[in-house]
Amino acid sequence: MPTFTKDDVVALRKKDPETTFYKFCKQDEKDRAKIMNECFPKETKKLDQVEKCINALPLLDVNIEAGTLGCDEVCVNDLLNVKI
Repeated sequence: MPTFTKDDVVALRKKDPETTFYKFCKQDEKDRAKIMNECFPKETKKLDQVEKCINALPLLDVNIEAGTLGCDEVCVNDLLNVKI
């Protein structure tokens, strides 16, 4: 998201440790504005950029499942190769 840094996410998490960036984006616009004003009181442009981005881009719920056809059990080696 434009103008949003790791430190900004940390500031939001300090406000509500249970939140995620996704949950923040799914909140009502008024709730996001309240949180942004509390976390970043002098940065009104940041709120505008966040709202523009949220309105322009889709927020998707993603559920990923993995399996191996014909097997009841799956080992990590079946799914993942790690190169070092």
